[in-house]
Order: sequence, then C-alpha cells, then structure tokens
Amino acid sequence: MKDGKKRGAVRLMEALSGVEEDLLERCGQDCRRQIHRGLWQWNMRTAAAVLCLAVAGAVSWGGYQLSNLKMGSSSGGKAQMMATDLEGDGQEAVPEDMEPEEFGAAKGESALDDMADAGGTDMTGQREEAAGGVGKSQDVSTEEGAAEENGSSGADSDGCLPLQSRKLTEAQSREEAVLGAYVPTVLPAGYAFEDAYCTVDDEEANLTVCWSRGMDTIMLHLRKTENPPGTVDVEQEESYDERLYEIPYGETVPEKYRESFDNPVFAAEDFSLEIVESRMKSYDDQGDTDTPRGNFGVLYPDNVLVRFSGRGTAVEIWEMFCSMGESK
Repeated sequence: MKDGKKRGAVRLMEALSGVEEDLLERCGQDCRRQIHRGLWQWNMRTAAAVLCLAVAGAVSWGGYQLSNLKMGSSSGGKAQMMATDLEGDGQEAVPEDMEPEEFGAAKGESALDDMADAGGTDMTGQREEAAGGVGKSQDVSTEEGAAEENGSSGADSDGCLPLQSRKLTEAQSREEAVLGAYVPTVLPAGYAFEDAYCTVDDEEANLTVCWSRGMDTIMLHLRKTENPPGTVDVEQEESYDERLYEIPYGETVPEKYRESFDNPVFAAEDFSLEIVESRMKSYDDQGDTDTPRGNFGVLYPDNVLVRFSGRGTAVEIWEMFCSMGESK
C-alpha cells in the first residue's frame, strides 16, 4: 500500500513537472516573439525617421542652391575657382617673350574681366581706372607744378590758402594797387610773415595776409567792397565789449546783441585804443598761450574793410592799425 502511494506521488510529481516545463517553454516563446516584434517596430520607426531627415535635407539643399542661383551667387563660385586655380601651382609661368611688368598688367586686366563676368556688374570704370592710374597721377602732378609756377593753388589746405588763389610775398602784398596801403608795417614783437594771397575768382579786390609767432597768429582780411556792412554804435558798449560778459557768451550775451558781439565792425573815425581794449581778452586755456586774443573789423571811408583776427596786447594791435591805411 505504501509502495502504491509512493508510485502515485512520483507520477503526480512527474506530471506536474512536465506541465511546468511546457508552461515555461510557451512563456519563453511568447517573450521572444514580443522582443522580436518590439525590435522590428523600433527598427522600422528609426528607418522612417532617418528617411524623413534625408528627404528634408535634400529639399533644403535644393532650395539653398536655387536661392544662390537667383541671387547671383555664381560669382562666388567663379571667384573660388579662380582662387583654386591660383593656389594650384602657386605661380603662373611668365611667357618667354613677355616682360614681368607686362605680364602683371595683363593679369590685372584678366582678373578685372573675370570679376566683371562673375559678378554681372559693370567693371569698365574700374578697369579704366586701374589701367590709367599712373597717367592720371602724372597729370595731377603736372597740374600742381603748373599752379606753383603761376603762383596759385588749386586745393585748400590747413593754412591760409583757399581754392583759386594767387600767392604773394609780404613785399608784393604791400605793392597791391588797391589794398597794399592797408598792409601794416608795424607788428607785435616776434611776429614773422607766414603767407599772403588774393582770391582770383572774386570780383572785388581782396587780400589776406598772415603772420605767426609760435602758437600765436595774426590774420588780416582786406576787401574793397561795394556793399559795406553796418557799423557798431560805439556808445552802446553792451553790443561789443567782451569785458561785460562771461563765458559762455551764448548764455550771457543778450540775443539782440549777439550778431554785433560776435563780429563787430567799427567805423574808422570811431576806432580807438579803448575799442581795441574792449575786444582783446586773455583766456586760461591749458596747453595754449595766455596772449590776449580777439576779432573785429574796421571800415575805412573808401569802403575798404579790414577784418582782424589774432593775438597780441591791445597796445600792440592798436599800433599795428595805426601803421596802415589813412593813418600813415
């Protein structure tokens, strides 16, 4: 009886173990199928994404190429090809029957032609400028030389000479028929003649003379004018006397006096040392001299206007004016 029970128990155990093995085998097959199915789906999704990216890249590149063609970017390609050709051998062989200078000029024209073809722009002007640059500079030098021989200047400079002017020496300025008498013979100590000129294309007789003393300068503009400016009423000191106002003058000088204050003109019969003293003032500017400076004009009876701008003491400037014009 006991042996029968044992055998039954063994058979039961074997049956149960067989069921478990079948279950395990089925479960393993199902898991493998799910894993294979998941891997296949993942691979398909990845392949689809890569395909989409490839298509988008191809479309973008095609649009970029098309936009470059529309904008004329072919010039960049040709310029790059030209640069590549030049970098290929480093140098091109110079033909045996051509001088190096001629070869360089030919290369310059060829480069300009290529640039004109590549860019689609008119390079004719640049080509002519490149070809004729040397001749043009020689023409300018020739014109400047001719201007110096004639005593005139054709360009404005930082000095006193404007366009279309005739240069004069100090002696020649005093010999001018109309205005020579108004060139002073007495100047503040230390001043030396700088230059003088007449503006050629001015219908009215004119003369400008400059003197300098280190950083100090004196400039006189003389003109025989048919339309003389109005003169200042010397009794109205507030319209011209710099001693009555402080800097900045734009804030301290009344608006009705600003024009006469900035550039007053005095009649010769009213002109005096006191007038000069009212217009010469010292300024404490760092890096500059403390020489009194000022500006004003004097109108003489024969309609000769002398405008002064410069530096010196009031007495020195007064004595300078006393040595010119009707005061001689």
